[in-house]
Amino acid sequence: MGLNTKTIKDRIREEYLNIRNSIDPTYREEASVRICNEIIKSGEYKNADTILMYSAINSEVSLEPLFEKVLSDKKIAAFPKCYPDRVLKFFEVTGKDDFALGKYSISEPNEGCREITDFGKALCLIPALAAGLDGTRVGYGGGYYDKFLVSHKSIIRMCVCFDAQVSYKKLPSGMFDEKFSRLVTERRRVFL
Repeated sequence: MGLNTKTIKDRIREEYLNIRNSIDPTYREEASVRICNEIIKSGEYKNADTILMYSAINSEVSLEPLFEKVLSDKKIAAFPKCYPDRVLKFFEVTGKDDFALGKYSISEPNEGCREITDFGKALCLIPALAAGLDGTRVGYGGGYYDKFLVSHKSIIRMCVCFDAQVSYKKLPSGMFDEKFSRLVTERRRVFL
C-alpha cells in the first residue's frame, strides 16, 4: 500500500527543514544577501511595481536587504497576513515600525496598513521548505499561498530558497498545489 501525498509531504518537510536548519548561520546570511541581489537584478523585479514579500522565520531566506531596496526604489513592499480558512492578504509596509507579531509568531503588517488589491504588476516571492525544478514546492502545509495564487493567476511567482533546498527528485503535488514559474537561490536563477 502506497503512502498518501500528505504523509510523503510531511516526511519531505521534516527532511528539508533539517537540511535548512543545518546551514551555517553565517553562510545563510551571506546567501540571503546574494538571493536578494539576484532578485533585484531580475527583469521581474525591475518590471514590477509591487513586491509581495514575506517575513522570514527561523532559518528561512531573509528578505531584509531586499525590503530596503524595494522602499528606496519607490516600489510597494507588501507583506502577508494569515486569516481563517487559509486566506492570505497582503498589506503595504513602508517601514519597520509597520510590523507586529501575528499568527504563528510571524511578523506581519499592523492593522493600520493599507490592503493591496491590485496585483497587475506584482511579483510574489514565495518561501519553500523544498522546491522542485519543475515548479513544485513543499511549504509548511497550511495552503495559504496556494489558495492566494489560484485566485491571482497573472502574478509572477518566484520561489525563494537556499540551493540546498532544491530537490532533484520529483516532489509530490496535489490538486490544490500551485506551481511557481521562477526559482531563485544563492547559486541559480531558473525560469520555468
